[in-house]
Amino acid sequence: MDLKLCSTIGFSGRVRGGLVAHPDGRHIVYPLGSILVVMVKGKPTTQRFLSGHTSEITAVAVSRSGKYIASGQYSSIDQESCIILWDFETLTKLYEWTMHKDSVQCLTFSKTDKYLASLGGDDRIVIWDVFHGKGFTGQQATIGSTGYCKSICFANTTDTVLVSGGDVNLRFWTIDERNVKITAENAKLDAVKRIITCMQMDAHDESVYCGTTTGDVLKINVGQMKLMCTGPRKMLGEGICSLEVAPWGDVVVGSGCGIVAVLDDKDLKLLTSTTLNGKVTSTSMVADTNDEIICGTSESDIVSINCDNFRPRILSKGHSAPVNDVFFPPRSSDLFATCSVGGFHVWNSRTYQELLRVDIARSECLCVSVPADGKVVLTGWLDGRIKGFTPQTGKEMWVINEAHLNGVTAICSRDDMMITGGMTGDICVWHIGSRSRTLMKTLKEHHLKVAQVKFSPDGSEFVSASADGSVIIWNAETLTGKQRFMSQTFFNGADIHQETGILVTVSNDKRIVFWDSFNANVIRELEASLNAQPNSVCISPDGTLFVTAGDDKLVKVWDFQNGELIAVGKGHCGNIKNAIFSPDQSIIVSVGAEGGIYIWKLE
Repeated sequence: MDLKLCSTIGFSGRVRGGLVAHPDGRHIVYPLGSILVVMVKGKPTTQRFLSGHTSEITAVAVSRSGKYIASGQYSSIDQESCIILWDFETLTKLYEWTMHKDSVQCLTFSKTDKYLASLGGDDRIVIWDVFHGKGFTGQQATIGSTGYCKSICFANTTDTVLVSGGDVNLRFWTIDERNVKITAENAKLDAVKRIITCMQMDAHDESVYCGTTTGDVLKINVGQMKLMCTGPRKMLGEGICSLEVAPWGDVVVGSGCGIVAVLDDKDLKLLTSTTLNGKVTSTSMVADTNDEIICGTSESDIVSINCDNFRPRILSKGHSAPVNDVFFPPRSSDLFATCSVGGFHVWNSRTYQELLRVDIARSECLCVSVPADGKVVLTGWLDGRIKGFTPQTGKEMWVINEAHLNGVTAICSRDDMMITGGMTGDICVWHIGSRSRTLMKTLKEHHLKVAQVKFSPDGSEFVSASADGSVIIWNAETLTGKQRFMSQTFFNGADIHQETGILVTVSNDKRIVFWDSFNANVIRELEASLNAQPNSVCISPDGTLFVTAGDDKLVKVWDFQNGELIAVGKGHCGNIKNAIFSPDQSIIVSVGAEGGIYIWKLE
């Protein structure tokens, strides 16, 4: 049985050209880790998913007709990368091809969808026959020229011409269909030395516009294969990351410094611009109206820009770095909190919309918790601070400085009591009052990182799991240890079953262990994975199931009574940091190193 992926929050914003507006004018397509997301623009509840890649997606293209989607993935330099051709209407896989060594860097469809061209990290261009589902021909991209190839694009009036550009090279390719080969000619760039990152031809194939790392655009005459001009005069900071020729002819570019600009197609003068958060890695025109540009940024923002007033409107936000933790308030299944580099977010679990974002520059939030009364969001930080924020506005209410040396790695709360764990193994018990925060006691039984602290369902005790190979159950009233569990391993997580008192632990030896909490004897052992450690464990509120997740990038649901694996969720391409049940047990939320938030249902 598989877990059903209901929705995702996030976008792999570092993939150049990864966000594409579909020609139907309604849908957008983008990668998140190893899956492709297809959804109606601005409506996250309409998400549908394409799964088939085994590692993170590095290139995306949609055909001119909108019938096909192509995606390519990352691979190590000694392995072949996978390209998948999808049918948009049915959202099914048509073909899977392997040819490139290293990652797939760029994909582009020809005018009538007849061909798909791919560029790999091996600096090889391959032409694929879309209609017959096979490779047509291929060749090294930069033979006879300098540097590596970075980008490719097909012409708009013919299926047999494409352009490639890269490190001080620009080549025009012709597909010889009769002799099944491709040939290239080098363009004349004169004394201009540029590294080309992205490119596109105008509607009539008279000019090709090339974005560069220096922050300007080259305009090349296609017939003469000659440089005509460069612009804008003031180069855009951190280079051109994305480029789109608008239907009316002007050139839309996105830069590394966050600027989205429109350049005059004749002389490349700057006409208008706006600034977004992060590198603008994708710019795509909405075909239905041609008055809207959809942009994607390296900060995982998806933004709509109105072409009339050039004002940006954020459609969705996500984490752009690994998500460290996820937490549901004890009495609410409608919202949850996540944290990462820069701060934390609060999300609506039904609409998948962001309710609150708190950004703190040059900082990283490692753990998050919300008490049952929901009056404060408790957070632990890499700099050793504990901070409380209002859940309505995100305003900082209070801060405890130097709470833990080298970072606060775990946090939980009950009523007016807060438990925190640190990198050096210390556990601090705090009284959280309306006006003050008081350290009640420091527990020093662990001597390495505290991976997790968690209250039992009734709040009478709490458990701490540490990398020193020990798990301790504590009496929450007396703050004394009730039972210690030892093993030759690093514990990553633990949870207590409410009715039986059984303790379940996960550790870096790839095991799930059931312990008798009264005598510390092992009751049962399960193999969590063949080759990867589990990082978290969570028992369902009704006690019938538990979920684990870890470095095998899988979310696994188990039957608590017999230890049988009953469902697996696939979709993450990074190590999963945590996976938890909602209080009403209707969904499971998992968070991973790729920056994604995945929402699952058990069917």
